Amino acid sequence: MSPNPLPAPEPPSLRVAEWEAGRVIVLALSGALVQATAHVLEQPLVRALARRVPPLVVVDADRLSAVDAAGGDLLAHAVRYAAQAGGRLLVAGGGEHVVAHVADALAPTLDAALSELARPTRHSDPS
Repeated sequence: MSPNPLPAPEPPSLRVAEWEAGRVIVLALSGALVQATAHVLEQPLVRALARRVPPLVVVDADRLSAVDAAGGDLLAHAVRYAAQAGGRLLVAGGGEHVVAHVADALAPTLDAALSELARPTRHSDPS
């Protein structure tokens, strides 16, 4: 009698929900942000960064189960792009999955990220 073969593992998946909170675009992620799924986030991320100048974007990573180097690089590039365009991109939640990739752009929760981006930015006074 031959042993029963194990079922093939499910491929990783990523879901992106997009909504607005005032002037801030929120991309809520669930699933795995890994090399096989990063393409799912690319188009919504580009759209969110291009929608307003300067861009204000929060990526809600609280429901991510995994982030690999490819997913982390995508987030890190988006953070840098937003800053170069005079805006900001914050990653909310995500814990150890995202901290190594975007440590300088982390907020503990979605509410904290939205509050931070809602504050007016102060420019230094040259006086």
